[in-house]
Amino acid sequence: MDLKSAAVNAGRYVKDLVLNQYFWAGMLGLLLIGVTGYFVVDRLLMPTYTRHSATTNVPDVRNMPVADAERLLTSLNLRVETETVRRLKPNIPINAVVDQNPIPNVPVKAGRRVYLTVNAGSNPDVVVRDVTTKSLRQAGNELRADGLRIVEKADPVPSPHDGAVTRTDPPAGTTLKQGDIVTLYYSTGLGDKQVTVPTVVGMTLREAEAELRSANLRSVTVRVGDAAFRSPEDSVAAQGTEPGASVREGFVVRLYPRARTR
Repeated sequence: MDLKSAAVNAGRYVKDLVLNQYFWAGMLGLLLIGVTGYFVVDRLLMPTYTRHSATTNVPDVRNMPVADAERLLTSLNLRVETETVRRLKPNIPINAVVDQNPIPNVPVKAGRRVYLTVNAGSNPDVVVRDVTTKSLRQAGNELRADGLRIVEKADPVPSPHDGAVTRTDPPAGTTLKQGDIVTLYYSTGLGDKQVTVPTVVGMTLREAEAELRSANLRSVTVRVGDAAFRSPEDSVAAQGTEPGASVREGFVVRLYPRARTR
C-alpha cells in the first residue's frame, strides 16, 4: 500500500469515527464516570480520611470531675489520656482536672489526644496551728502555707484587738487534711454597749470562759507559778475585774486559777 492510499484510509476511519454515535456515547459515559469519581473522592472519601476541614475547639475542662471531662471530650471525637498529680492540690476538688494539653479553645482534628492532669494524689494530714491574737492577714497566710483553705468571719463577741484573730473553727491542735477549711474569727473592736462583769470565782476555767462569753466579755488565764499548762477543769481562785463592774462589750477579764498542790 502506498502512502497516498494509507492517508485516504486513515481519513475515512476518522470520518467514520466522528460520525459514529456509539463512539460519542461511550466518550460521554467515560466523562460522566470520571466526574462522578472525582466528586466522590474529593468531597466524600478524602475529607473522611484526612479530616482537613473537620476541626474541633478543645473545651475547657479544668476543675471539672475527670469522669465528666472524659465524657465531654469523647463526645467531640477526641481521645483522652490522664495522669495523676502526686501531691493533692488543696484548692481543687479531688479527682478534678488540674490542667490540660492542648489548652482550651485550640482547634484540633477529630481523634486528637487530649492529656488531662488529675488531682488524685494523696492528701497529707496537717495540725491546725494556734493563730489567735495574730492579725487576720498573718494568720491566713500561715494556715494557707499549711495547705488549708480559709474562711473569714467577724466574731459576734467583741474584742479589744481590732482585726486580730479571736479563735478558729476547728480549734488549734485539730488534725485535718490538706485542703480542709478553717474558719478564722476576727475582732471588730470593742462593742458600744456597757455590760456588767459576772462572778466567776469558784467555777472551772471552762465554765468561767463560757459565762463571760455569754455576757459578751473576753477572758485570759493568767499563768500561775511554773505551770506550763492549765486544765480547763481547774477552778478559778480570783478574777482580775471585780464582779458588778461596768465595762464595754469585749473587755478582757483576767482569770487566776487555783494553785495546784504537789
